[in-house]
Amino acid sequence: MIKELFPTPIMSVDLSEILDMQDVEKRCLSIIGKLSHHKLVPDGVSSYNSDKPVITDASVKDVASFIKMHIKQMEVAMGIFPLDFSNSWINVMPVGSHIGSHIHPNSVVSGSFYLNAGEGSGEFVIENPTYGQQMSIVGQNFSEYTKTYEEISVKTGLLILFPSYLRHHVTGNDYEGRTVLSFNTRYNDIKINDT
Repeated sequence: MIKELFPTPIMSVDLSEILDMQDVEKRCLSIIGKLSHHKLVPDGVSSYNSDKPVITDASVKDVASFIKMHIKQMEVAMGIFPLDFSNSWINVMPVGSHIGSHIHPNSVVSGSFYLNAGEGSGEFVIENPTYGQQMSIVGQNFSEYTKTYEEISVKTGLLILFPSYLRHHVTGNDYEGRTVLSFNTRYNDIKINDT
């Protein structure tokens, strides 16, 4: 019998069926004002360094509620304490841009919500966290146990949730103005202190 140990939960859900994505993008962009350059977004612009968190703004309360509903499913699946948003930002990427490999320190579950991502917007790539430990494995037919990464095709309305320690990147973009709302979470201190 083969037993699967240490599985990693990744959630991807299409919210375009319940949200007007053009309206959501417009509301989110109106919150942040001017975008600037950020080292992980070498060819695009970002609100990462802004002091205006997007996801906690009252004008997108409906969007935050839908996302929180899915974060709750991750909490249950992982058996962890309740989470709150800790920060959020928007990246707008031109054709030819990409997001380099990175993790989200000081966060529990992170997410990317694609507000505008047409055909050619690239792949969200999650890197296998055990790959560096597989010193002697030589693949003949890579399986779920030995593959080095997993790709998720991005599109407008796609929400991806993942443990923040997972190294990930987004491949080259062939769509002008790929726009993503990203966020991190932290434990809700009140809930932890009540236990």
